[in-house]
Amino acid sequence: MPSSTASTWTTPCLPAPASNRAPRKACAHGYALHIGQRATLVKAPGSIAWGVVYSLTPDDLAVLYGAPGLEVYRPEEIEVTLENRAIIPVRVYNLAQAPAPMSAIRTTRRSSRQR
Repeated sequence: MPSSTASTWTTPCLPAPASNRAPRKACAHGYALHIGQRATLVKAPGSIAWGVVYSLTPDDLAVLYGAPGLEVYRPEEIEVTLENRAIIPVRVYNLAQAPAPMSAIRTTRRSSRQR
């Protein structure tokens, strides 16, 4: 059975009518949300990452991702499926360097405790 996680995605837009800016539920097939010291989407065949799509202006994005410490995130374009089954491109902000796979993290933690 596929695993599922939750995340937030954006669709780039210029000033848009308020009706077009409402959040929309969506899922990204083949991705999982990895949460460690920082959260990021990672490719994971068979997984589904659930989230919300927001339409944001460039000014909105500057406020959200302009804070100190967030420069480690990079925009990436992926496709998500909305509740109405429409497939749309969205922009996600992922870590520039993906974290180690969860199995590697678990192994590292176990071996650290065994010492």
